[in-house]
Amino acid sequence: MNQRTSSPAPAPPPVPRDGAPAPASRAYFLPMGLLLALVVGLLVYEYTRNPLPPGVDPGHWLSAAYSYVGLPSAPDPANRPLFYSPLIFPFLGGLFLVTRDAATASTIFAALLLTFYGLSVIHLARRFLRTGVVQVAFVGGALLCGTTLQMLYWGAYPNYLGFIFFNESMLLFLLYVRARTALYGLGFFTAVAVTYFAHDLSFFVLLACLGGATIFLLLFGKMSWRFLVEPQNLAGVLTIAGIVEGYSLYTARLGIPHPSYFYSNSSAYVIDEIGEIFEPLGHAPAFLPRGTVLYFGPFATVALLLSASLIAVVVLALVRRARPDRVNARVLIAAGWLCGAAAVPALGYLVHVDTDYTRFLYFLPLPFALLAVIALEQGLAPYVPLGAPPALPAPEPPRARSADRRRRPLRYSERRGSPVVAASFVGLVLMLLFFTVTVPVAQASEYFGAGGPGHQTSLLEATRWLKENPAPGGVITQPTVARWVEALSDRQEFTVGPVWLLFNPFQVVNAEETFWASNAAYAVTNSQVVLSYSGFNSSVFSQDPMYSPYIQGVPFPTFRVLPGGFLLNVTAANGTQLVPLGAAQGPIAPLSATDRGDCTVIYQNWAAQVIEIGTPLSGGQAAIQFYVHPAAGVAIHAVTVTLDRPPYGALALQHAGLAGIYYSDNGTLAWTVSGRIGQYPVPADVTSTIAFSEPATQQGLGPFAGGATWRGVFPDPNGSKPFQLGLTVSTPRTSNPTHSLPRVFDSASFLASESIHFIFWSNARYFAEQLFYFEVQFGFRIVYSNSAWVILER
Repeated sequence: MNQRTSSPAPAPPPVPRDGAPAPASRAYFLPMGLLLALVVGLLVYEYTRNPLPPGVDPGHWLSAAYSYVGLPSAPDPANRPLFYSPLIFPFLGGLFLVTRDAATASTIFAALLLTFYGLSVIHLARRFLRTGVVQVAFVGGALLCGTTLQMLYWGAYPNYLGFIFFNESMLLFLLYVRARTALYGLGFFTAVAVTYFAHDLSFFVLLACLGGATIFLLLFGKMSWRFLVEPQNLAGVLTIAGIVEGYSLYTARLGIPHPSYFYSNSSAYVIDEIGEIFEPLGHAPAFLPRGTVLYFGPFATVALLLSASLIAVVVLALVRRARPDRVNARVLIAAGWLCGAAAVPALGYLVHVDTDYTRFLYFLPLPFALLAVIALEQGLAPYVPLGAPPALPAPEPPRARSADRRRRPLRYSERRGSPVVAASFVGLVLMLLFFTVTVPVAQASEYFGAGGPGHQTSLLEATRWLKENPAPGGVITQPTVARWVEALSDRQEFTVGPVWLLFNPFQVVNAEETFWASNAAYAVTNSQVVLSYSGFNSSVFSQDPMYSPYIQGVPFPTFRVLPGGFLLNVTAANGTQLVPLGAAQGPIAPLSATDRGDCTVIYQNWAAQVIEIGTPLSGGQAAIQFYVHPAAGVAIHAVTVTLDRPPYGALALQHAGLAGIYYSDNGTLAWTVSGRIGQYPVPADVTSTIAFSEPATQQGLGPFAGGATWRGVFPDPNGSKPFQLGLTVSTPRTSNPTHSLPRVFDSASFLASESIHFIFWSNARYFAEQLFYFEVQFGFRIVYSNSAWVILER
């Protein structure tokens, strides 16, 4: 009897350990590398379209980097070594030493950051994902994500360096949890520690994500409590804590402050509140084309972010009940990563951490994409060939069968066909993502990077002249170019804001004082409201005083008392006539401020002397008193006071516009301005109530008008005797993040104490009044001008 011997069955593919990806072909490195090269090439192209890279922050990083490599730097306290997370600065400074060009060094550094970030993403893909096509999909989604890419266009260099070590920390955490070897443990704790020196905010979010991942591993039985308290882990945690505390103590001993992102600016909690966390998606979408700006109420956003953890736990529990093998370390760490990143801003808002909540959005796209592709891979792998077959159980022993017995057809999940369909689909999706999201975000980089047309050759020419000028001194300039002016001229810059994004007290004070130096000779304040005095009677800067409340630290110039708008109805030897007060043009004298926190202006002509005293009061109030003293032989019948909108066209005063004026029968005036509070998405209407000590007859306005001027006539019953007129202004909801402003601010003293000897200003026609003001009030003179910029010196 002949027996046919069957050949041995092929060995089944190895069953991977828990969380270990099956080895996808190394050929998939090619498309992933091409994607990385494509995105880096796009970045370099956009960076080199203008003489300077987009954004304002690269200028600041360069200024700080100079001091790390022995180069002269602007004497800005923020440029002091160790003021900011220090890891990027030796590398950036070294590139500048090699290239000797700020734009080239910034471009190369940004390209290197994006390259290493991409390599860390590829590393994540190879360790967290089992199939090659899905690895390519994840790498493409992460690199083409407009939200993350756009960060480099406003200069988020430390963030990107933090992301690189963040990614490696999460990867090494997976390897360490799975293999428990000392080498992986050492690598993991080292990567976490280095993240702290790369970007401290990334470090704290990393701790939260590691905590979330640990909770998920414990909850689903993939980690034991005993592992957490093993000696090597306790030693690693204590070492990191010692590094953080030691660094803080060392810099404190050196007297080096640090930006306090969690408690130093109460305005950020309101202006950049958590409901705005998705706002950047409006101009830098993640995976879908640009749409409308997403804004939710703060507590709805908190609920949405916190619900991610609850949803993840429920879904994972249901999946484990049906397919326990699907809930492995990879899935749990990815879920904990996303939930931890979402929980940080939500919990921070609930405990009232004062910070910029929109910055937390940038930690969400990568773990979201990672968890999504892991779920996609596990859900589709049994049905669609994705490039590497899923692990199969060992086959049953072969059984003898007749030669004519037909072979049972393979189920679709058992087919070993090439993943052409899946690869084609992924390629199509990535191509759409590139052309509908990535390219539009990159093309808009100059606008949304706050650089705009300021990054042209004209700026380089002007800053080169400023640097070569032998005279020392700082410079007042405009926000969009301030940090580049500092980096290119090695002079400390002073600009007007934005105060809601500043997290060191001296920066907030400098910004607010620069605001008033740009439009006033004196300002008196109680850090809630400001009365500013230009001491001038030009067509634009005529203000004695201008009343401005602070709304969450943002000054809202509301109205000004016009010096040329005082009129006296008098009777003297030459008859009855209207007599104006104040000079026709030029400075008004005498003008003085006192330590009591008030300011006095004296007007005098042949008919009378008028003494005006302005005083900020508590509770968002201010008082302005007029003391009218007729000259001998003069009888005053009425006093006309003119209130006008703030100077229009002044760069530093464009926060609000006049919305309406309403004068009621009881003698009170409601003055409403409308404007943006920082980046808050909804414009604010700020209404101030002006109560007069005497009833007035208004001229030129009905009960409501949208005009810019209100004029009131106040009868004087005293005739030839002194007459007193007062007004009290009140604005609700005034607040300011700093209480260190001087009660009396003298612009000339500020310019002298800060050694400000230059004004770097736009040469546009509508800034001529500002330049004229600097010249006449403070003695600046134009010393350089080109097509876009003008420099004044004194």
